Amino acid sequence: MTNELLAIGSFSILTRLTPKALRYYEEKGLLMPARKEITGYRFYSFEQVSRGLLLQRLSGLGFGIQEMKAIVDVIDGRSDRSVISPIIEAKIADVRGRVEELEGIRKVLERNDLERILDMSQDIPKVVDIAPMRVVTKRDKGAYGEVIPRLLGEVYQAVVAQPQARLVGPPFTIYHSMGSCDVDADMEVGAPVTGPVVAENGLEVRTLVGGRAVTAVHRGVYETVGEAWTRVLNYIQENGYRPTGPAREFYLNDPEVTPTQELLTEVQLPVE
Repeated sequence: MTNELLAIGSFSILTRLTPKALRYYEEKGLLMPARKEITGYRFYSFEQVSRGLLLQRLSGLGFGIQEMKAIVDVIDGRSDRSVISPIIEAKIADVRGRVEELEGIRKVLERNDLERILDMSQDIPKVVDIAPMRVVTKRDKGAYGEVIPRLLGEVYQAVVAQPQARLVGPPFTIYHSMGSCDVDADMEVGAPVTGPVVAENGLEVRTLVGGRAVTAVHRGVYETVGEAWTRVLNYIQENGYRPTGPAREFYLNDPEVTPTQELLTEVQLPVE
């Protein structure tokens, strides 16, 4: 009988499944050995090679155990074939989301944003070319300390509630008019996003224009970010640039988990 079976090593080579993976699939009931010695050594039949190849393929496509079980049940006649379509559609949506997320990372790296963030001379203003980005935003007037966190929460909640939308970059504020910081500053708060987004309740999905900008990164509490703006404005004046758009602030780390003295805020002012 043993001669008609494949030892686990040989079966592993034929199916490209490691012995560890084979034991795992056995534990989950997806691929049971044809024979198991008292020592624990496993043997598989030649007929099981196709099942092993199927599991290897499904795993390579990113399907999880429950999804693989559902597909195997259909193949074995325990479930109707109609259950496969929703599984495939969900996987396609997931893959598209991950592709868009990776595309966002690629764009950040190509813009050298990571290099700028890690640059220890971050308080020195620089002229950079900013790439356009697709964003979801909400705009309102009021006091900085009230409007910015409120709008940011509304934007994040709206995106998280939409399963195919993904945030792919740090949040930001655009200052359309400075006004009085305690009364009527005109601000637009948002974040880069991919995937379909339903814009409602004051939300807007648009392309934030790119182009040349003078930027600096401020380290410390948000209340002292004006120091970075002073350096940027002095740099613009000293080097003959002219502002061409509203000021922007990007919040590069999370204040919920970052010590206040380590908060990073990138300030940007479009120029020509």
